[in-house]
Amino acid sequence: MPIEAGRETVRILDRVRPQVIRQVPPYSALAAIYDGVMRHVNYRRWARYVREVASVYGVEAGRVLDIACGTGNFLEHFLGKAYLGYACDGSIDMIRRAKGKLLGKFPVRAIWVADMRSPGCRGLFDLVVCLYDSVNYLPDLSDYDQLLREVARILRAGGLFIFDVCTVENSVRNFNGYEDRERIGRSEFHRLSYFHADTGLQINEFLIGRKGELHREAFLEVHRQWIRPLELVRARVEASPLELLGQFEDFSFHPGTERSLRVHFVCRCP
Repeated sequence: MPIEAGRETVRILDRVRPQVIRQVPPYSALAAIYDGVMRHVNYRRWARYVREVASVYGVEAGRVLDIACGTGNFLEHFLGKAYLGYACDGSIDMIRRAKGKLLGKFPVRAIWVADMRSPGCRGLFDLVVCLYDSVNYLPDLSDYDQLLREVARILRAGGLFIFDVCTVENSVRNFNGYEDRERIGRSEFHRLSYFHADTGLQINEFLIGRKGELHREAFLEVHRQWIRPLELVRARVEASPLELLGQFEDFSFHPGTERSLRVHFVCRCP
């Protein structure tokens, strides 16, 4: 019998069919090898870019909250004498990794588990970020509205919210039919990605297990991202309590368009 995730049949099992399959939520088994899987990402560059954008719009120090922080890679490269860090993520397994990486080593006040739509924090922040297309995990546009209202609630007047989205162009060009398999330490993963252009649904399936034993036993994670036209994202920001300052292509100050692969939105709390 085929394993289903939502309404879709899991396609990766046509490539590899472990004898024992344990389906778990996204970023559960993946957390242990996440930094290895994402080692190609230049977090130092990302931190430098966010610091530059924030400075251009008048924020150069203060309290920064990283929503959907993952294992803490962004804050690891962003924090310094100017900023005091806070972080949350919906995955307890990712949060455990972030705590081990950041606490006691960087100026971080608190790290906790929270849904990105409800960060569950008090006090005001100078800067809030939600990066690496985390908001693409939001299934409905109403979820954008909730996130933006919550961020507006916790930002000080003049504070900034910076988030990014992946575009349809990125999914079509890079992640429709993408497949890779790699060994990291004592673990191994097999990934299959595909894109439903009619619905904007990006699926990323992972089989994760011990090195050389994926055919015997593996964890299965199915990640879903909703890739929306930029005009819809922009409309939600413009309808929110925040002021939209710009939407920029990749790591630049050029206008982000549907031909971009990644677009950063920069918002300010009035």
